Amino acid sequence: MVELEVLTADDWPRWRELRLAALAAAPYAFGARLADWQGDGDREERWRARLSISGSCNLLAALDGTPAGMVSGIPGPRNGVVELISLWVSKAAWGQGVGDHLVHAVEQWAVQERAEVLQLAVAAGQRARDRAVPAPWL
Repeated sequence: MVELEVLTADDWPRWRELRLAALAAAPYAFGARLADWQGDGDREERWRARLSISGSCNLLAALDGTPAGMVSGIPGPRNGVVELISLWVSKAAWGQGVGDHLVHAVEQWAVQERAEVLQLAVAAGQRARDRAVPAPWL
């Protein structure tokens, strides 16, 4: 069973653990590098700030109680636009619907935010691995 949890800045240790795993497992999928978030970059205030972006929605997915994925929705570059960023699903959870749950949750958040556009922010050079999921308002 896939369960989603909205994270707050106080959840930074759990977000950190999953984010570092994601950056290690799929360095090609993110604009940041693992090294950017380790060493001097691995500070509580930085993790809290990442989860405290004004107007954002940060979700952690658990599959049968085990952390299995994450995603964020953030305000976009202009009014009426929000972005889906930092989507990652652990390899062990592929094919279990975790990614679909995460994407649909960000879609629902976008509707609640009265966004006119939900855009996917993709790292340079990234290729789509799976099918596109249409937004419910299209």
